[in-house]
Amino acid sequence: PTLVIVETNQLQERLRQELVRDAIPTKACFTTGAKNDLLMGIPMLYSLVAAKKFILPTGDSASRELSHQFINELLSWPNGEFSDILMSYYFVEQEIRQRTVEVKVINESVITGRARGVSRFGRRYGL
Repeated sequence: PTLVIVETNQLQERLRQELVRDAIPTKACFTTGAKNDLLMGIPMLYSLVAAKKFILPTGDSASRELSHQFINELLSWPNGEFSDILMSYYFVEQEIRQRTVEVKVINESVITGRARGVSRFGRRYGL
């Protein structure tokens, strides 16, 4: 794998350490209460799907089934039953957000032509 993201609490930290020891690229994701935050947590994922910023695959039966599972978990958060599909997407979104911050600092003025202004994207992600 290119990168394994592990939610970090007591048990998962041990797993992360073992993956690192086996030379597997690993990154810790500290969720604590952040995963419940309306703007940065799992509830925010619903907004991305509703705004069609994230399109779920439906081209075959396996994709449709996983997409339905994802939507069901998203709609029942935090009171439903959950597999790892919802948290996996949350971890990916957090990684994209972090990498976007790094890229924005270097490139946003070149892309937007704004020397000091902040784009809509920058405002959306609090950059």
